[in-house]
Amino acid sequence: MQRLKSNILRISVLGSLVFVLACEGPCVALAKDVCRCLASETEQKTCIQNVENEAGESELSADEEKVCEALLETCTCNAIENKEY
Repeated sequence: MQRLKSNILRISVLGSLVFVLACEGPCVALAKDVCRCLASETEQKTCIQNVENEAGESELSADEEKVCEALLETCTCNAIENKEY
């Protein structure tokens, strides 16, 4: 029974994550990932809040969304630190 509850919880969390990413779009997700590279938790939270506040204020083209989607796979804090992006 405990195993079933654990599996249900995992499925719920994964489903929620997929739903959130689908709703916010790849550019917002990318911006939040970049925020998570900041030094302090306070800076990260402020940055993420700013991203959320500004999300949807301007329309992005399909091409821009595709670029963000591609960057989501390769853009890491190390890559940013090494000035690869």
